[in-house]
Amino acid sequence: MDKDVRILLGAFENGILLGCAFASLAEKSDIAENAIELTGLCVPQGT
Repeated sequence: MDKDVRILLGAFENGILLGCAFASLAEKSDIAENAIELTGLCVPQGT
């Protein structure tokens, strides 16, 4: 069984979301060292 560790990071200014990134810790089978895989990025229009 995999133990997925997922991360959601958000950037805010004055309570308004400027953007966010979705990531997860890389599987040991994918890379020998600890790493973070960026799996998504969202920047709302008009920022």
